[in-house]
Amino acid sequence: MNKRIVFSAILFFIILSPGIAQKHTAIEHIENFILPEEEATNVALDLENLIFLYENKANINALNYDELQSTGLLYPAQIQELIRYREIYGDLFSLNELQFIKRFDSVTVALIRPFFIAQNPELKRSLKERLKYTRSEILIRHDRQTTGIAPDKYGEDSNPYGYHALRLKVQAPGFMRIALTATQNYGESFRWKPQKGHYGYDHVSSFIEIEKIGIIKKVILGNFRTHFGQGLIMSGRRFTGKTYDALGNIFSGAPNLSATASSQAFGFRGLAGEIDLAKNWNLTVFAASTPRDARLDSLSQGHIIRSFDESGLHRDASELERKWNVRETNLGGALKFENYRFSAGIAFIGTNLSLPFEASPSRLDLAKHPEGKRFYSASAFTRYSFRDFHMKGEVAINQDKKIAGSVSALKTLAPGYRIGVNLRHYDAGFAPRHGNAFGEASNTDNESGFYIGLTSEPLAHLKISLYHDYFRFPWLKYNVDMPSDGNETGIQAVYSLYKKTEVRIAFRIENKEANDTRESVSQKLASVRTQKASVWLRRYFGENIRSDSRVNFNFHKRYGEENNGFLLSQDFSYELKRYDFKLRFATFNTDFYTRVTMYEPGILYDFNFPSYIGEGYRFVAQVRRTFGEKITFWFRYAITSATDPETNEIKRKDKLSTQIRIRF
Repeated sequence: MNKRIVFSAILFFIILSPGIAQKHTAIEHIENFILPEEEATNVALDLENLIFLYENKANINALNYDELQSTGLLYPAQIQELIRYREIYGDLFSLNELQFIKRFDSVTVALIRPFFIAQNPELKRSLKERLKYTRSEILIRHDRQTTGIAPDKYGEDSNPYGYHALRLKVQAPGFMRIALTATQNYGESFRWKPQKGHYGYDHVSSFIEIEKIGIIKKVILGNFRTHFGQGLIMSGRRFTGKTYDALGNIFSGAPNLSATASSQAFGFRGLAGEIDLAKNWNLTVFAASTPRDARLDSLSQGHIIRSFDESGLHRDASELERKWNVRETNLGGALKFENYRFSAGIAFIGTNLSLPFEASPSRLDLAKHPEGKRFYSASAFTRYSFRDFHMKGEVAINQDKKIAGSVSALKTLAPGYRIGVNLRHYDAGFAPRHGNAFGEASNTDNESGFYIGLTSEPLAHLKISLYHDYFRFPWLKYNVDMPSDGNETGIQAVYSLYKKTEVRIAFRIENKEANDTRESVSQKLASVRTQKASVWLRRYFGENIRSDSRVNFNFHKRYGEENNGFLLSQDFSYELKRYDFKLRFATFNTDFYTRVTMYEPGILYDFNFPSYIGEGYRFVAQVRRTFGEKITFWFRYAITSATDPETNEIKRKDKLSTQIRIRF
């Protein structure tokens, strides 16, 4: 019997068979806080944090200032008012009480309600009571791509068309979490060689986390990440670009210590703990031994590391040669004092590599990057809040006496008007292995800058965000053979009627310098200008139907030559009692040197930011189906067809995704 007929029959039965409604899903709530920008900004890590918070609601009466900020759901002014209210009137009896607190309105309360509960923080539960609410789930995902990949690129035993993922999770809220994630990407082989660390799937990450045992706030065995201060030496986020959230760019946070089972190349693997030493005093310590992928070079004295590969992919011979060929050992921690107005702390991390690191010999790296097998970094960080003023900062130094510093301040000028600034400087050669602070570049290195952002609410339902960032690179960069500078300005206006209509209009312009490669020009650097504009209209039709219409424009100018592009998309979401549908149709047209990127909702644990080049279209259809309260099924099909602007060749790429989650 034809396999496609059998598959279609099974899918038809799954979609049409009876079930019960799930009015709102985790992703729908989370999308309110992860901005649908045209560029990916920390979405994978934000998603993991918010899904955990959604499934294990935090007690809003028990969280301190930094813990509330690390959720990413509240602004500093809201946190300050919440803590002040708790000190005056005591713990909240219900989340509805938030509406009586300054800077909280009914819309804000409705948005954050799925992530918090209000309980007595002094309430103690026995181990038996905590284990009573233990939940378990297994999630299996399979993606299959039938076009767009060249099978000959990968090994004979690889699967160039398929992606597999297995997630196991057990959690007793407020006591314990156990998670395991195993993935196999396109082109990777399924190998079972325990003696070499291969256990079927190409990547396996896991952790066991136990909370609230005496003075031990949490202890993690397995994969975890850390974040302190501004993220100069240890960051739990990967900053990859600025969003239109003018103040969120410089005042976002992350938990001091958090378990993770999602990232293939980010974070640590070992043992970590967070301890409440005394009132207002907190200690975090960790030890890790993590395998890393690296590009090696052979010299007369042996192998050296030229660079690290953080893609996590092991498909062809060259990628397999880099797999786990270096072991990184880390010891570190932080000591912090904290109350609702003020916090201060010190952090330290030491790193030892199994092979010495030595950057490739080039003008870019001369005497500028730390080298060797051992690396050390230390920092001091602080935060201060008083009424409508908030400040946080961090200074750091590494073993080569290279320094880095970043300070941010936020002030409410008047009701609905707030201003924020950031001043930063990162020495060329600071380059921490695990730091990632705010900046123009993707690493905390070779940059000085000043950022100013402003948000205003001049009218009911209207919010305007504006930012300007000036940055300078004192040393050489990739494709820039001399010191350079640049600037970026962004503005966004949002008109929103909760659950009715939302309109976003945004514009961004960036000026940078890059090598001028034209032979006829003696000038070393050329100006590069990029402009982006977007319009997004969201409409709700009753309780079940939502429409999203978006258009993005890109304008890129270099050497006096312009390359432009646009993308127009239309989304529909339709919820019924038993299942929901999502559809997208997009059309695009770009020049050769221009790409247009747009956020695209995916199935659970999957956010997409596909890039488009050439002329063509993209179609996406997705179905989510629930069976009682235990089983959820996702089906997603996406296809892109485009004409290459250089060769005029039509290229097609499609992907079929299926996922099932079973809860126990």
